[in-house]
Amino acid sequence: MSEALDPREAMVDIYCKQLKLPGLKVSFRELARDAMTQNLTPTSFLAACLAKEVEMREQKRLTTRLKQARFSEIKTLESFEFTSIPKLPKTKIISLAECKFIKDRENIICVGQSGTGKSHIAT
Repeated sequence: MSEALDPREAMVDIYCKQLKLPGLKVSFRELARDAMTQNLTPTSFLAACLAKEVEMREQKRLTTRLKQARFSEIKTLESFEFTSIPKLPKTKIISLAECKFIKDRENIICVGQSGTGKSHIAT
């Protein structure tokens, strides 16, 4: 019998819609197959389902916020051209991205000429 015709899966779809769990609705079939092949306990399967829902909500929230911000382009450290500013220590910038300075209650000041990537690095 086809998976689409399974009445239990249809009920899970309905419940996911009623409970507003779109991430689970999309992924529960794959997660169930994985649980069967890996012999997961029911609790492990439920944890995987909930983790997937949380992950998808966080991704949707990030996507929505980026759209609302109306950035002309998305800039990341991966896209920053460190070769264009050889004096800028890449390892120091990457370590700052870990945000340890926040825990240590330190300040960061970016100083430099216009067009050197201060805003790109700071955000």
